[in-house]
Amino acid sequence: MKFSVCFVCCGLGYDIDVGILINTSIGIEAGWYHLPTVYYNSGKRQYSGYTVHASAVYSVIPPFCLRCYSQISAGLAATKNKLDKTSSGDYRFTHWGPIGSMSFGYEYDSGLRTSIKYTFIAGNRSNRNDHFPTPHSHIISLGIGYHFAM
Repeated sequence: MKFSVCFVCCGLGYDIDVGILINTSIGIEAGWYHLPTVYYNSGKRQYSGYTVHASAVYSVIPPFCLRCYSQISAGLAATKNKLDKTSSGDYRFTHWGPIGSMSFGYEYDSGLRTSIKYTFIAGNRSNRNDHFPTPHSHIISLGIGYHFAM
């Protein structure tokens, strides 16, 4: 389990991830990102929202540091957005898209872990009448977590 504080474009958010390694390299994880508010159009409109995701994870322990680990993951994310101040009031919608991340971390004797992670959540640039665009998210997070051994 890991809790992170993340920096997205121009704001702060947070996320919680829970995962399990099936063997020493392959695993799955699920998580939730609270995305920061994004302003556009001269500050007149704003997006706010959150993302839930499920991903497959590949983990590697580099030979030069046996307490270090690096991970890559890819999966599917659902981003729930709210667009404020449209001509007809607030507008809420969900966008499904891919998510990918890379992380590097260090595990201490007690099972405590620290990490830095880059995550990309694909948005949607379409601006059809029935769907507003969803911003892409480039997320850099600093995390602290705990590795439960079974």
